[in-house]
Amino acid sequence: MKRINAAAPAGPAASMFGTPAPPAAHALTLEQLRLFLAAARTGNFTHAAEQSFLSQSAFSRQIQALESALGVELFDRVGRHVRLNDAGHVLERRAAEIVARVERLAHEVVPAGKGLLGTIRLGAQQSLGVRLLPTWLAAFAQRYPGVYVNLLLRNNEELLELLRGDSVDAAVVDERFVRNRPNAPRVRFHLSYRDELWVVGPKGIDPNARPGPSARWFGQFEGERRRQLAQYGIVIGDSTRTPGGEVALKFIEAGLGYTLLPEFMARPSWKAGRIGRVGVTLTRSLALVTPASHAASPCVERLVEFLAPKWKAEEERQRRDTEKETARAARAAKAAKAAKGAGAGGSAREKGKAGKRREPT
Repeated sequence: MKRINAAAPAGPAASMFGTPAPPAAHALTLEQLRLFLAAARTGNFTHAAEQSFLSQSAFSRQIQALESALGVELFDRVGRHVRLNDAGHVLERRAAEIVARVERLAHEVVPAGKGLLGTIRLGAQQSLGVRLLPTWLAAFAQRYPGVYVNLLLRNNEELLELLRGDSVDAAVVDERFVRNRPNAPRVRFHLSYRDELWVVGPKGIDPNARPGPSARWFGQFEGERRRQLAQYGIVIGDSTRTPGGEVALKFIEAGLGYTLLPEFMARPSWKAGRIGRVGVTLTRSLALVTPASHAASPCVERLVEFLAPKWKAEEERQRRDTEKETARAARAAKAAKAAKGAGAGGSAREKGKAGKRREPT
């Protein structure tokens, strides 16, 4: 019988069948994984070191320590650049998951005696992020000074990708995009907010007229919005794509064309007389959602609780303003009708008097 040497073999640990066992990973650190991901993202140690606020030599030592702990090389060196090899691609996926989980864990921990601490990655459309959210988030920061909200302004399609990739903790999106699309990411719904959309154009336009087929439009109009507007006799041809409603509004204030804007964005310019309004109003529902892959953190839960009354108050404000405008328009129409009637009656009386004057004596 062949004697089995019980002494530990040199090099990586071996299994009883002679297959090298994976090296112990206890020497890995979270910082090494973060630096590895920076190198994978930039493809250059110098740039990754600068982004990480390290010297290139210190950065390289950390990557070498990581490769030594794993027992494999992770990059192919190509001149001044680096490229992930097969082992590097595997680690990239796993490292991104680990770093994200640890960061979420840190956000969910509430240190005793220190209050709520953490970061919220919040995605939102530009119009909402520019007009309503700054004031609300400033008040939220006063109540929860230990919570930092990182606001990411994107369009609906980009917000869906962020939700799908678990790259945001919460997002405010058009509800149709997450309910009616077969490829929409799985999400949890927390709040819903009903909003008006106004068709606006240059100041002085007739609110009862419709923009003609040659009218110039600014903004991004997906298929369903075009179909909704077509029901009111508004056909949008080519449009100039703008990065957000604020940019489109500037073009409209300059008298260059038409766009579709949220009521809360359009109303100040309309009341100031800088833009005109077409008598067409659409509605949309915005929803605050979180990825369904995990429970919302305590920070996100507090944000939802904080925003709920704000959204309700904004909806109520829109309802009151709409009722006032409807009543004002009704009074103006009644006054115009009365004035027209009075004018017609006066003309009839004048004609009667003229006829009497022409009668022979």
